[in-house]
Amino acid sequence: MSGGSKIFVASIEEQPPVQSRLLCQIPMEFSRLTRLVKLDLSTCYSFYYDMFPGTQRLKIQNPNLFTLFHNLSGLTELYLEGVNISANGYEWGQAISSALPNLRVLSLRGCFLSGPIDSSLQNLQFLSEINLNGNNLSVPVPDFFANFENLTTLILSDCNLNGTFPDIIFERVQTLETLDLSSNEFLNGHLPDFPQNLSLRNLVLSYTNFSGFLPESIGKLTELRRIEIRWCNFNGRIPNSLANLSQLVYLDLSYNNFSGPIPSFQGLKKLTHIDLSRNALTVHSQCLEGQKSLLLQLKNSLQFDPDYSVKLIPMEFTRLTRLVKLDLSTYMYPESQRLEIQNPNLFTLFHNLSGLTELYLDGVNISANGYEWGQAISYALPNLTVLSLGDCNLNGTFPDIIFDRVQTLETLDLSGNWLLHGHLPDFPQNLSLQNLVLSDTNFLGYLPESIGNLTELRRIEIHWCNFSGPIPNSLANLSQLVYLGLSGNNFSGPIPSFQGSKKLTHIDLSSNSLIGVVLSTHFQGLLDLVHIDLSYNSFYGSIPSSLFSLPSLQEIRLSGNKFSGPITGFSNESLSPLVSLDLSSNKLEGPIPAHFFHFLGLIRLSLSFNNFSGNIDLEIFQRFQNLTTLELSYNNLTVNPSVTNSSLSSFPQLWTLRLASCKLHKFPPPMNQSGLSDLDLSNNQISGVIPNWIWNISGGFSSTLNLSCNLVVGFQPEFRLPPLDFLDLHSNQLQGEIPLPSKSAEYLDYSRNNFSSFPAEIASALFFSVSDNMLSGPIPPSICNVSSLMFLDLSNNRFSGTIPQCLIDSGSGTLSVLDLRNNNLIASTGSDPRWEDCSSWTWHSRLPWQESYNQAVFQSSFSHGFLQGRRIRIRNREEDDTVTDDKEENEEDAEDTVTDRPSKKA
Repeated sequence: MSGGSKIFVASIEEQPPVQSRLLCQIPMEFSRLTRLVKLDLSTCYSFYYDMFPGTQRLKIQNPNLFTLFHNLSGLTELYLEGVNISANGYEWGQAISSALPNLRVLSLRGCFLSGPIDSSLQNLQFLSEINLNGNNLSVPVPDFFANFENLTTLILSDCNLNGTFPDIIFERVQTLETLDLSSNEFLNGHLPDFPQNLSLRNLVLSYTNFSGFLPESIGKLTELRRIEIRWCNFNGRIPNSLANLSQLVYLDLSYNNFSGPIPSFQGLKKLTHIDLSRNALTVHSQCLEGQKSLLLQLKNSLQFDPDYSVKLIPMEFTRLTRLVKLDLSTYMYPESQRLEIQNPNLFTLFHNLSGLTELYLDGVNISANGYEWGQAISYALPNLTVLSLGDCNLNGTFPDIIFDRVQTLETLDLSGNWLLHGHLPDFPQNLSLQNLVLSDTNFLGYLPESIGNLTELRRIEIHWCNFSGPIPNSLANLSQLVYLGLSGNNFSGPIPSFQGSKKLTHIDLSSNSLIGVVLSTHFQGLLDLVHIDLSYNSFYGSIPSSLFSLPSLQEIRLSGNKFSGPITGFSNESLSPLVSLDLSSNKLEGPIPAHFFHFLGLIRLSLSFNNFSGNIDLEIFQRFQNLTTLELSYNNLTVNPSVTNSSLSSFPQLWTLRLASCKLHKFPPPMNQSGLSDLDLSNNQISGVIPNWIWNISGGFSSTLNLSCNLVVGFQPEFRLPPLDFLDLHSNQLQGEIPLPSKSAEYLDYSRNNFSSFPAEIASALFFSVSDNMLSGPIPPSICNVSSLMFLDLSNNRFSGTIPQCLIDSGSGTLSVLDLRNNNLIASTGSDPRWEDCSSWTWHSRLPWQESYNQAVFQSSFSHGFLQGRRIRIRNREEDDTVTDDKEENEEDAEDTVTDRPSKKA
């Protein structure tokens, strides 16, 4: 080194951090470069570590920070981005402040630093740039940052900051050009009144807890180029003074609580990006003028005030002649608050927008037939690459002219337009289509063989339409295809081979009429496949074991088919990283394959309604630490519920546990069930009393508990029922007073027990049955308070006295089924003569959901769908009262429920 020379260390951040190029430990020799003015050892490009998983980051360990910096007092710029320093606030703060008094740039992004930010840093009076992004500092922003009079850049994003941002930094640091505090969700603050002499160019506060108004004085920050305050808690009006920011290029105010009109942006000639989505804004006339290449996003942010808009798109949009992207989607709002295209109509709106390349009107009420919108778009917008008109109330027939004239189209989304009919044409070879989304429309006919000409297709999403016929073999030509969703149609025949579509990640062919054997060759070579759903078809034969070895596969859904035999033939290859496996409702047999117990990442395992056999210990599922759903019901399995004390504490936190008809003789022990919301132990031989841990079932979302068809005789002392949506205790030997959940439920079945006391107050329910018990006395008048009741069965008890008048008058209410047979009840004086003989009386109205009365399907619309498909016997007085074996009937009903294909467009 020659005397007086300045040594710069070139940046290595453009080079992959491969061990052969650079040792992980920073060498001691760096500490001897006494005349160094810039040191850049940044290696923070995380994708390199993904590409080279054996690679380690650079470390500062020996020499430590003090030793490394001790002789580098001339250093003015320090870049160690991505270097593993792993030091607390005192260590790194003292090492830097004591050794580097001339430092101007301090960039320690992603260095595994922790707080607090040591006050000794305020000695670095020449600091102009501070970047501590991506360190877990977990502290408030210190006030002493306001003492850095030369500071131009302060980046503290993603540092887990808390407390309140000090206003004094805005007031005193007038040189500040970039402030980035984003991704600190616990950081509070507000924007002050800005003076005119600030130099601020970039204000980035997204994903923080900043709140309050956006001050009118923001218009004084005439150097501002970027305002990014997405997903904060700002409110009030967007200030009109934004029109003064002539240098503004990027404006993102989305996901706040701004209200009032959208201001004019006419003076913002350099603006290229506006995102005002997810606010409560109203449309104001002259809200926007033509900016070159303006990206206009108002998605889900517009609410409409008659003083401003009457929900109509303002005429001013027709003057944005240089617009390239228009997004006015409002699909998240109720129908009454959505935008409408009426005046200007479609032709007028699009007439001057010939440069438009992306059009998103999802949720806008267009209410036009195919000819109208097809002509308007195809002639006015010939350069479109994206056309998204989901849920726009489109009707009539799809205009084929769209494909003929707009040959630049890459994305077509017409989903959610139930009244839109159409079929797919024969596709020529020169189309650029990449995404075809037609789900929830009335498209029908065959999927044409010519779809194989669309060689750029990446996504086909046509769920729940009316397509029929075979799936064309030409899909094998679509080498770019990533997503294939054909569920809920009427496709028939065998499935084609997908070997040519090597990029496929998602295949959903569920709920069709497909048939045939599924071969291992169908999916051979699909190394990126993540999700496959063939459920609710008629596939038969064995399940190819090679499916379980695809290297990226996470979800397999094959339920509701006719697969049979044992699952064998597993190779020694590594198994798929499965998280969800659903083979329920098939004809599979033999023991559960041992390989299944090596899928340690499973979240859901559903094997119910098959013929699996053998003994299995519940404790074996302790190895699945991510498991939330376990379903083994209705097989030929014998499940041993015992779990050792050492395994109880580490048992996975299940949400759903279904062990119906698993030959249980006792309750499982109290495992880690704080999140359990669905427990089915029905149709077993469990005896004794119900343990109190059962009642810890979660009452959060929809909750169900089914202990029916066992031998339980009572409850442990001091039990209390939690909030439940579904409770089935029928066909046991329970005694005493009927217990009720702590809030209203949907389904309550206490029938075929030995209960002798009826509760004074009855929980609100849709279905309530206490038949075949030992209940006596009058029917409580509180039954009249249950206004939502649809099915009430009090038969085969010892009730006496007068039938409550509300039940006699129930024909005008919600009650559809009432069974009072085999009691000692009398009708009140003056009642309808049909009520005279109450000893064998069953009444039902015309069931609104089904023509047949004697075997109705009781369905509930609540979210979990516990009642869907549950069969309920309704016997008329002249019918035989013979009671069938309840266990056999439940098994038949449960199987019918699961194997029936879900109804389309229910």
